[in-house]
Amino acid sequence: MKRTLLFVLTITLLLLNACGGGRDEAALESFRAQMREAETISAHLTLHTEKTDYTLSCAQSGDETRLEVLSPEEIAGIRATVSGGALTLGYDSILLDAGTAGGKSPLTAFSRLVFALCEGWLKQVWREEQRGVTCLAGRFQIGNEDYVSVWLEEQTGAPLYAELDTGGKVVLSMVFDTWNLDDKGN
Repeated sequence: MKRTLLFVLTITLLLLNACGGGRDEAALESFRAQMREAETISAHLTLHTEKTDYTLSCAQSGDETRLEVLSPEEIAGIRATVSGGALTLGYDSILLDAGTAGGKSPLTAFSRLVFALCEGWLKQVWREEQRGVTCLAGRFQIGNEDYVSVWLEEQTGAPLYAELDTGGKVVLSMVFDTWNLDDKGN
């Protein structure tokens, strides 16, 4: 009798857990759909690498990503545009063709995040606290060994934190101060 009751309780808990996971995945998919519909996705964030921390203002519209370095002070004001794989760097009124935008650099981090959220293969969904806020988190595969994990604030759906990892090693992370989706036609 005890074994039967234990079995029934275990199955019930597993089913309840599976239902919650389905709700979490549906909420994450709803956020992804909003991103796909947005005309412009913009953010103010701090990007952490092994060597340097950058404060960036970023915006993506279609296949064009624009960013401006706000800090560190030594490089503040530098702008970059990634469009169709081409990279342009600028400062003040000077623009330089910087070749192609490949790899996992601070210049491509925001566009890789947006790509992961819109087009990446959702591998895992969970709930976790981040910066004192309950978050819905997702892990997206964007290459053979490349993954983006993002933590979305439960109440607003805005990203609070994201990581880009390759081969199981986090190569950069992003902490978001602001996040905006501008709808088409608005």
